[in-house]
Amino acid sequence: MTRQIHLWAFLQGIGHYPSGWRHADADPAGVFTMDYYRRVGLLCERGMIDAIVYGDQLQSRGAGGRTPERLAMPTLDPISLLASIGSVTRHIGLVATVSTTYNAVDALAERFATLDRITGGRSGWNIVTTAHPATAPNFGDETFPEKALRYAKAVEF
Repeated sequence: MTRQIHLWAFLQGIGHYPSGWRHADADPAGVFTMDYYRRVGLLCERGMIDAIVYGDQLQSRGAGGRTPERLAMPTLDPISLLASIGSVTRHIGLVATVSTTYNAVDALAERFATLDRITGGRSGWNIVTTAHPATAPNFGDETFPEKALRYAKAVEF
């Protein structure tokens, strides 16, 4: 019996190791350029990775604009980045992790439909409800919605 494994690359800024930006080959400023993501996409496709996952980072700035110590990374839009990667790749899946709590159904549907169309059906959605209370002030909310409310909104999606 032959088994097949599917590999996904989960991208997050310069990586998941907090001091990764210090590595001699790291390009911390590069994570703010489309060229960086295009190169990563081509590398992943050449490596036979099945999909790239990139998530929104809505909690990156806490109350008062302070950055939590555990999260000091770029906060670029995942759908835009994946569209850029899709423009230079042909086969790799493009999966965005996007919250239902802080998005409107119709607007998000339009964004994913656009990504799907321009990439020939390669888009995917990793649905999340946002779990970080530090997100609320970034959207003008004083309180973070209870889990039951976040999941009820996710069901609407």
